[in-house]
Amino acid sequence: MSKTIKIKELGKEFSIAKKYMGEYCDIKVPEGWELIHVSDAIRICDNEEWCKKVLNNKRRIYIWCKQLNMDKKNKWVRVLYRYGDSDLVARSDVLAYSSSDGWVVFSRRVK
Repeated sequence: MSKTIKIKELGKEFSIAKKYMGEYCDIKVPEGWELIHVSDAIRICDNEEWCKKVLNNKRRIYIWCKQLNMDKKNKWVRVLYRYGDSDLVARSDVLAYSSSDGWVVFSRRVK
């Protein structure tokens, strides 16, 4: 893992967002890490300091997130869209159509 950021308030360490082009099911998650949870992605987008560090202050970003239990059951993927400073949308997409250029952020708990 290259550069990471620890966010004490979230109790986690995050990788810096990396561009990913491919299918969701082909994302290679490093051992000991997981895709960012949508709730953490929302909190990062809502904090200017964290957004600058983790997302390189991107104002338009599509983040692949960890599947929720309901996503796994229904064969969906979880994504977070951020459009500028006003729109932040968490939604699901059908796993079978989950090929898109987006961004990945990995996280892990820290003590």
